[in-house]
Amino acid sequence: MKRFTALLLLVGLFVHASVNAQSWEDGMYRDGMHQMDWGGQLPVMVVTGKVIVDSSSARSVMGMMMGRAYYLDTLGNGSRSLQLFLGPYWYEPTSGAKRPLNGQTVTLKAGKMSQFSPPMLVVYEISGKKWRDSIGAPVWSGRWVNRNISDSARIYCPTDSLSYMGFGRGFMGSGMMGGGMMWPDSLFGEFEQMHPDSLPGMTRGRAVMGFHMDAYDPQGAMMMQGGVQGHGGMNFQSGVRMRFRVYPDSLKRRGLTMGQMTLLYLDADNQWKTAGGQTIDASANSIIIASTNVYSYYSIASLAATAVQDRVDGIPTEFSLGQNYPNPFNPSTTISFSVAQKGFATLKVYNSLGEQVATLVSQQLDPGTYKAQWNASGVSSGLYLYRLEVNGLFAARKMLVLK
Repeated sequence: MKRFTALLLLVGLFVHASVNAQSWEDGMYRDGMHQMDWGGQLPVMVVTGKVIVDSSSARSVMGMMMGRAYYLDTLGNGSRSLQLFLGPYWYEPTSGAKRPLNGQTVTLKAGKMSQFSPPMLVVYEISGKKWRDSIGAPVWSGRWVNRNISDSARIYCPTDSLSYMGFGRGFMGSGMMGGGMMWPDSLFGEFEQMHPDSLPGMTRGRAVMGFHMDAYDPQGAMMMQGGVQGHGGMNFQSGVRMRFRVYPDSLKRRGLTMGQMTLLYLDADNQWKTAGGQTIDASANSIIIASTNVYSYYSIASLAATAVQDRVDGIPTEFSLGQNYPNPFNPSTTISFSVAQKGFATLKVYNSLGEQVATLVSQQLDPGTYKAQWNASGVSSGLYLYRLEVNGLFAARKMLVLK
């Protein structure tokens, strides 16, 4: 991939929206406070104080301490007067400036974000040495991609370079985009990890990793249209290749494997849907897709969900999928499931290779409890998975055919 050089430089033109996100496990952002700010939009102040480094949640990875939080005591009494935003743990500027040490007295030039408590300082200089630009985008936040790129360009996740979205030639096209607007000359893209608990919508505790994407035109207008909180999706002329990675520790703690994972996206109606055309790379704990449709929110989530048999006057109050009976069986079995809200339901059967072998239900259903039968006379003995989907909710169970 050729190195792409941005053709457009902006000085103080981009008023960037704030996104309350939360990076996953020792990442770039902490405690739900994330603003991919563009310098030049925040009031600048110069302040002196003693640095407090909170390493209570940090851990060492390849000799680097990740997840530390930085504060500044400006009163000399040990209080955490200000938070410090220094960027991702791996960032080191070419100026030679170093991350301050615990107890070190420093003078900072920084942009102040007063909406947080305590206020947060976006650090531009540390004791006279440049930390990052005070105008324009921080170097780690994303990148410009020109409409007429001749090769390809990738926007990497700032906390995990193995997760990215890649654009190829002709990804924008040359005509109109959605809503009757012309494609801009360039777009600025951002791609970040999120803690699954910070994802919007309902993932019902199944999410293991979250991702958030944004795209902006040169005037700072968000190009992701529709959906929750002004976020939704956008369509490109050619496929965008996206790679989403899960940390091995995240799977291990939950007793899960990549074979039990699927990739979801949040559509404009605030419903989580299964992304099509997924390729699972188990060796790299990754899911890869290529699509002309890109959405603001993605999640790597478990296929399985816990069935809940909670009913009021015969009407279920929870989405649930029961264990088939009999099990093992030959050749027929019955599967019971409950639907709490009206919606389109599918119940499908897959073999151990992940190949679909039967569709038992594919229709609009009212709230209620249902039963579906499967006659397995046409398949061989073995382990099978049946998977229910209703309104973006999923559940899956295993069953055994013995002949």
